[in-house]
Amino acid sequence: MRDRLRIVDCTLREGDQTPGVAMRPEAKLRIAQMLDRAGVAMADAGMPALGEDERAFLRDAVQACERMVVGGSARCRPDAVELALGCGLRAVFVICPISREHLVERLGSSLDRLLGDLERCAGLIKGEGASLEVVAEDATRAEPGDLRALASAAKNIGAARIFLADTVGCRVPREISALIATISEQIDLPLGIHCHNDYGLATANTLVAIEAGLRWPTATVNGIGERAGNAALEALVCASERLLTLDTSIDLTLLSGLSTAVSEATGLPVPPHAPIVGRNAFRHESGIHVDGMLKNPRAYEAFPPEWVGRNRSLVLGRHSGRAHLRALLSEMGRELEPDHLDRVLSEVKTEALRRASEAPGEGVPIEALDRIVRDTEI
Repeated sequence: MRDRLRIVDCTLREGDQTPGVAMRPEAKLRIAQMLDRAGVAMADAGMPALGEDERAFLRDAVQACERMVVGGSARCRPDAVELALGCGLRAVFVICPISREHLVERLGSSLDRLLGDLERCAGLIKGEGASLEVVAEDATRAEPGDLRALASAAKNIGAARIFLADTVGCRVPREISALIATISEQIDLPLGIHCHNDYGLATANTLVAIEAGLRWPTATVNGIGERAGNAALEALVCASERLLTLDTSIDLTLLSGLSTAVSEATGLPVPPHAPIVGRNAFRHESGIHVDGMLKNPRAYEAFPPEWVGRNRSLVLGRHSGRAHLRALLSEMGRELEPDHLDRVLSEVKTEALRRASEAPGEGVPIEALDRIVRDTEI
């Protein structure tokens, strides 16, 4: 049996905090159910302190999700934890700012006060049927001794896990790997990670943490979140399954539908070049690529699109070559002489340039190709 990885989704909390985004409760509930059906192990689905509508959504999500553990985030304060417990959440992510930038400069607090508050929060959670998930906010900039003290306290008060947050996305993979190794040696407690994408490293950093032995990674659908976002769930899951050969228990064919649902709920379009779910992820145009694809799809695809519920598309455009043109004409029941084929290809490129300014990314449709074939006959 393959080693198991448990995906923790943060789309409904972190993703909803994307600047300018405000998902409606009914849309969030639908996404929660889709995450549940897809096989996500746990969700940080919201922050109860946000308001009654958020709490109502969380209560509904707890009831609606059959397999996924529905949790929520709370500041490290007893009143915030009580709000979370009042929603019936099965997991409470207690946010513990641990760097000096946050703990001292932002909050004017101290390590001793933080650990005391955490112990009081743990006392409230104990016996309520919820797990305590300690989130070490800004862990990657924390003093090693402070982070070690928080991890040790988490272990002693019965936390289920501790999540290390690269809150401003400022670490490179080797530093993340070293941090996971260090904390694992010091504390016998399951580890999670929460990476931000400020330098474009969130997914890569999460993957190296997994390679270092961590088994509770967080991610968001489409990589949305504060500022530049977070690790993209779809890329993280596929890389974990395909490259690291881990069992995520995720139904990969549902990733595209999840991506679309989150895009519609947030109003944020999916970039065409996004891995797995982007429009261009399995589209090919250039002559060399299409020639290779016609001979063997593995030539220019890391994995078949059907694996993630997608379809392959060969786009006729300015960079197309004769092999693609012959294949399309064959489907149309046409076979052209070499000179005629060259004239058609030249006109296709001209048409593609014109269309690129009017409808970028669309290419030349079959109807236009049929017209060009007729217009170039001698």
